[in-house]
Amino acid sequence: MTNMPYQPVPQPPGGPTGGGNAAQMISGPAIGVIVVATLNLLACIGIAIFYAIFLTNIDSFMEQMAKQPGAQAPPPKDQVVMGAYFWIGIGIVGALVNALAIFGGIQMKGLKSYALSMVASIVVMIPCFCCIAGLPVGIWALMTMNKPEVKGAFR
Repeated sequence: MTNMPYQPVPQPPGGPTGGGNAAQMISGPAIGVIVVATLNLLACIGIAIFYAIFLTNIDSFMEQMAKQPGAQAPPPKDQVVMGAYFWIGIGIVGALVNALAIFGGIQMKGLKSYALSMVASIVVMIPCFCCIAGLPVGIWALMTMNKPEVKGAFR
């Protein structure tokens, strides 16, 4: 037997179980957060635009409702206008929140802001207008972000 110094066995990236480094681990969930938040953002903008256009044509819409054979009397115009403003507001707020989630997803991909990345993961889980896929994507992102090697890699 020779007297050779002890040499440890090299470990695969990410530790003995493999799995890659933190940037590789967070890449998929971050892209998922960005995609879901972008789809929700587009839906919110679409809703706001739809109701804004609706408000510009409200008189003709009310006339068409009144002319429908066998239709009930249309609701008062002020209620219809208030409802349209409500949905415009929901669309604007939703667009702003999802823009923040997109920014958080970008931060997550770069392992930059843990808190904002957590917020983005939670925001995409809220079932909004179009994308129920946000729930599994948000859970995936939260689970990945809470792994010690990923959590420690955030700046």
